Amino acid sequence: MSGNGMTSLGDPANMTTLGDPTNTTTLGDRLKQTRRASFVGRDEELRRFGRALDGGPDAPRVLFLHGPGGVGKSALLQRFADAAELRNRPVVQVDGRTAPTDARGFDHAVRPASRDPRAVLLIDTFEDRGHLETWLFDECLPYLPDGTVTVVAGRRAPDPARLADPAWAGLLDVLPVTALEPAEGRLFLLRRGVPEPLHHDILSFTGGHPLALALAAAATRHTGPQSG
Repeated sequence: MSGNGMTSLGDPANMTTLGDPTNTTTLGDRLKQTRRASFVGRDEELRRFGRALDGGPDAPRVLFLHGPGGVGKSALLQRFADAAELRNRPVVQVDGRTAPTDARGFDHAVRPASRDPRAVLLIDTFEDRGHLETWLFDECLPYLPDGTVTVVAGRRAPDPARLADPAWAGLLDVLPVTALEPAEGRLFLLRRGVPEPLHHDILSFTGGHPLALALAAAATRHTGPQSG
């Protein structure tokens, strides 16, 4: 306590050292737990990712998610990361918004995935680096260990040439990510504390689009239900 009656934040007795082993829960842990609890739907996508993790000669090695902005691709990738970590598989995450724009720099960003055949490489927002698609499929991914699972997510579907290439036919799984089904949308709103009488109207004007649902839920929490 200083002479003016205020506690000094610089006093070591009043400070908790970052990384203190007694403080086992981080803010990041809480954020992750909340995001896991609020996640709904995407059962088919999770099943197909699980099949890729299972491996085997017929399992895909690359999943390509595509869909409009705000549809939940990034949330799904995080769910994939959680599933991979539960299997003790190392996860390498690359964000197209911040990754280098040139092939050499992008290769450096994904290189950690080449060091372990059990690695899972997750590339988000690939539409921002779409000019590297040919390089990615022709020169980058083929040099990863065969056990590596790669997921690419972007707003645009891959070039149809990828699907026409017989070499990629059994290795590439293209998944469109769409709006939530009505039942999933209702569960989404319930988990965010939106009163059930509001669900029908919210689902009607959002069409089950996850970002629109999240914004509507946030607005409801801040303003409360509006009477007619």
